[in-house]
Formats: sequence, C-alpha cells, structure tokens
Amino acid sequence: MDSSNKILVVGLDGYDQNYAESLMARGQLPYLAKVKSDSACFELDHGSARRTGLAFEHFSSGLSPEAGDRWSALYFDKVGYDAWQEDVRFEPFTRYLNARTVVFDTPYFDLEKDPDVRGVVSWGAHDPGTARAGQPAGLVDEMLSRFGAYPAPEWIYGFAWPCAEKCRVMGEKLCASVAKRKEITNWLFRERLPDWDIAITVVSELHSASEALWHGVDANHPLHNVPSAEAAATSMESVYKSVDKLVGDLQTSFPGVTLIFFSMHGMGPNNADISSMALLPELMLRKYTGKSMLDPKPEWLASGIDYPPLGEADSWRIPLVNQGGASTLKRKMIDRVAPLARKLLPNQLNGSLPGFARSSRLNWMPAIHYKRYWKNMPAFALPAFYDGRIRINLKSREKNGQVALQDYHAFREDLAEFLRGCLDVQTGRPAVRHIEFSSKANPLDLDASDADIIVEWDSALLALAHPDIGTIGPLPYRRPGGHTGGHGVFYISGSSMSPGKYGTRSAFDVVPTLFALAGERYPAHLSGASVLS
Repeated sequence: MDSSNKILVVGLDGYDQNYAESLMARGQLPYLAKVKSDSACFELDHGSARRTGLAFEHFSSGLSPEAGDRWSALYFDKVGYDAWQEDVRFEPFTRYLNARTVVFDTPYFDLEKDPDVRGVVSWGAHDPGTARAGQPAGLVDEMLSRFGAYPAPEWIYGFAWPCAEKCRVMGEKLCASVAKRKEITNWLFRERLPDWDIAITVVSELHSASEALWHGVDANHPLHNVPSAEAAATSMESVYKSVDKLVGDLQTSFPGVTLIFFSMHGMGPNNADISSMALLPELMLRKYTGKSMLDPKPEWLASGIDYPPLGEADSWRIPLVNQGGASTLKRKMIDRVAPLARKLLPNQLNGSLPGFARSSRLNWMPAIHYKRYWKNMPAFALPAFYDGRIRINLKSREKNGQVALQDYHAFREDLAEFLRGCLDVQTGRPAVRHIEFSSKANPLDLDASDADIIVEWDSALLALAHPDIGTIGPLPYRRPGGHTGGHGVFYISGSSMSPGKYGTRSAFDVVPTLFALAGERYPAHLSGASVLS
C-alpha cells in the first residue's frame, strides 16, 4: 500500500451518537462534528450480537457470533455444573492482511496469534479480553517507562452513583486517561512505529463513563434525581470533550490519511444487571426447589423511595444465604491453579473436566452462587452480564440432565410462558420484553457459551413479582448505564466516498471495508461485507 493511502482506524468504545449529537448541537464537540461533516456516514446495526458483550471481539476477529459459535464470554460446564469467564478465542482478522498493521489497546486482539502485527494491547482497555502484550519484544516496558501505567485502573469498572464525589473523581481520572492515551497514540504511530499501512486504536473511557455515569445525562433514568446526578453529568460531558480533543489531535497529526471512526452500538440505561445477575437466578431456584437464597437488607425492604439506598462508601454486595461452595483454602488453591491449567489445557477444560471450578472471577456475581443447585434443577439461570440466560438441564447433554429430549420444546415453551408472567413491582408492567430461543436446530448441539432461553428485560427491574412465586427484591442499582442504546456509527473520511449519509449497515461491515480500502481480498469465512460495494 502506498504511504499516501494509510488508514487510521479509531474505535470509540461506548460512544453514543444521540448523546454526542446533543453536545455537538451546543458546540461542545467541534472535532467530532467536523469528522461527521467530512465523512461518508453510516449507522451500524449490531443486532442481537450486542447481547454477547463481545463487540470488540467481533471487530478484532471479524466474526459474528454465528460464524464463531461464541455467544457469550461466560461458559457453562455441562459435566461439573460450573461457569467461568473466558477471554479471547480467535485470531485477529489481520492474519489475512498483507498491509503492515500497528495496534494500540484494541480489545480482544491476540498479538500472539499474529506475530506480524506490532503494537501494545491491554494498557487501559475496558474489558481487554487478553493479557497485556506487545510486539516487538520490549515495547511494553519501553512504553510504560516513558508514559507510565494507566491513570485510572480503579475506574475502568467504577462504581460511583451513590456518591457525588466519586462521580467527580471518576470523570477527572478518565479525562486524564484520555490525555495520556492521546500521547501514547501519537508516539506509537508517528515516532516509534511509523511505517504502517493500517493503524488501529480503541478509546475505552467512554465505555467506562457510560456504564457508571449514565444517570446524569438521561432525564428519564430512575436515578436521575439522586444527589450524584449533577456530578455524573458534568463528568460524562468532560470525558466526551476529552475524546473530542483526542480526535482533533489525530486529525492534525495524521493529515492525508483515510480516517475511520466507529462504534459498534450505542449506550443507554442498564436494564439487565439486577434482573439477570440476581432476580432471575432466585426466581428459578424458588420455582424448581422452593428454596430461597436472596436476603435483601432490611433497609432495602423498608425503603419507600424509588430505589433501595446505598451509602456513599458501600459497594454493590447482594446478601445471599446458604451459599455453600469451596472452603477458603480450597478456593485459594483453585485461584492459583485454574489460570495455569486453562492456559496449558485449553481444550480439555472447555466444559469437560468434572468438578474443576473455574468461577473465581465470577464470585462477585450472585448468579454463580446458585450453582450448587443446578444439577438438581430442570432449568436454571446462568451468570450473565446482559440479558438473562437460562440453561435447560437436558438429558444426553448435561451430565445430570432432568428434561428428556422429546420433552424439550414443550418444556421450553412452558418456561417461557412462566417468565412472561413476571411483573415489575414498581410499575406493575410485564418485566419481560422479549424471549428468544437458541437458534440451534438440535438442542444437543448447544455450545458451552450459549443458552436455551434468552430473556430481554423491559426496564431496569429492582424487584419482580410472579403470581406463583411472590415478590423478589428489591435490590439496589449496580451500573446505571448499559448497552441498550441505538445504532453505532461508522465515519469514513479521506477515501473516494463523498461525504454524506449512507444509511444503515451491519456492524460486521467495518472489517471487510478495511480490506476493501486496503485493496485486499476479504476471506470468505469472515463476516460482513464492504460498504464500498
């Protein structure tokens, strides 16, 4: 590729175009506004793939969930009845490019699987999906020596809404991180590794800010009137302005290149954390065993306001009883052995070793503590970061299967109808917006990352009621923001395409467009199609 045809790709992780355009209308994002006016603009539809939580693996691999048969980062062990989180699984799409490529902080980009790509990953990414690594050797240490560690590690998954001061500090720290990211990007792409055809960087601070501070910018959010909302709004705007300055700096630093800015989907209120992580597991336990593990604090039960209170110093801890599980000594041993075993025996550990606990990374989530009952239940709620996920305990598939294969479809329909009977206690409206079944024609083929039933919630439930079960909750908010926004964006400037609006395309069309812009053939096994065609 001729040097005049360089392509600079900037992923805006967690960017919401509706909120950004409200800032543009007030003149707050001049550089992003200019990018939009100078670009061929597409909206990106991520479809149901957004619920996997693997947006940037979809970009880094070029594979849709169907193509990769990967439906979540959370996996279920059908022999040992455990669950665990699994990082990057696929080689990056750059394996099929001849173009010289440099990357910085691109999530789920496994440098070990493409030794020809240079750069650094997992410096400060939100959900990096891979361990910190760099190519060539010594690059990570060189970068850290020159620029230091990520300035805001505690705010990547920050919990701030109960406290205005935490919301303020989070904004300051994330803005400092964007500024440092700008310095590293310029150094890496201009000075240290300037001989590239394609350079890819991903800005993640918008993701961190949106999940923790969304209540400040959404007037319809149930937390919009809490004392921290004003500080959250100020911090959110500051992070967007910092990213805007980064965009302007890149425009100045790399004149004449083809510039691509994209986000896979937009952001919005979080409708899933309480429902999927706590209420659904409890609902399933009560339905099939008559037992209960959830034990809301008295002040939550007594609360007469719209949300159960949390103190400014509190973290999100959901009280559970009868947890069982491994002893402290056994858990420490598992925590040390499991990562090494997963690395050395990845195939053997993919849902095939009975009793091998791999859930230490999920111990903060209430859903994982229900696993002691799973093998004796006909269906149960899996741990989930987004929509609810239910696994049917199927004979000939799960070791202790309870449901016969010939009864599978009828059982699934009956359970779906039961779920539709759930009500949001606060509004009295149905709690479930939509139920989706696995696309597998044969349920025995269900992947370890998949679920038989996916539950999309109608709103941010804090408590639910069912006529057969009673009331569950209330529980306090965890993340105010989530992945419920509208379309993503795809801006291309400096190419042969004229500026303007070009409609909606699939979020999986970003990668094939890079191949087309580079003048290279797109592999048939990867997903999507170039917007140039």
